[in-house]
Amino acid sequence: MTKSSKPKMGTRVMAAAIAAAALFSGIASTQAALINVDIGNSWGGNDSPLYSGAAVLGASTDQWNKVIGNVTNMALTTSSGSSSAVKLTLTANDYAHNAGGSLSTGNALLRDYAYGFYANATVTLSGLAKDSSYHLVAYSAGHEPGSGGEFSGQLSGLTNPTQRTDYVLNDNYRQNLTALSDGSGVLTFTVAPRTDHFAILNGFQIADNASAIPEPASLGLLGMGALALLGRRRK
Repeated sequence: MTKSSKPKMGTRVMAAAIAAAALFSGIASTQAALINVDIGNSWGGNDSPLYSGAAVLGASTDQWNKVIGNVTNMALTTSSGSSSAVKLTLTANDYAHNAGGSLSTGNALLRDYAYGFYANATVTLSGLAKDSSYHLVAYSAGHEPGSGGEFSGQLSGLTNPTQRTDYVLNDNYRQNLTALSDGSGVLTFTVAPRTDHFAILNGFQIADNASAIPEPASLGLLGMGALALLGRRRK
């Protein structure tokens, strides 16, 4: 092998290492998908437009799934519009909307809702990664001040809505930064009635906690491996 060929081999090794880093980053990015669900109204033909953009999570260009009525194993798309393996099963008594006040027009996500009347509303997500951590946000704005819901399962606690159109933790949404799927890739949460006998759910968001960018340690290992290979090739 000539001296002039050695730098070329080193360049190839470095290029391969960079490609591996890009692949690693790409795999991590696919794991970090955000899924948004906007619950619509099936009563009286007054369903609000499909919500779009950011809520507590997300960006201005995000897309949302629209759900009207109980569903079983409904396929969900990601915030970018890509297909996903995640499926939704939602059960509630009925679906309605805020007919008056600021939430009747001001926020399409918080206007319409599923509700349980003297009963729970339950969300089951399947097709998730097994035994994995997710950032889960659920919206429960209620149909009047002080309504809302009491969460259990992978979410817990009450919302105490003040009929606002922005997002305030424990007012109109609850979140769990480390909601866990089970060994079958299933995650469930329930909304129970409060004192007004309604259990309200306006929608939810779920995001994989896997980082979309390789950790510095991982990038460092890739770089060290590339330098080691380059050094060996030059000897």
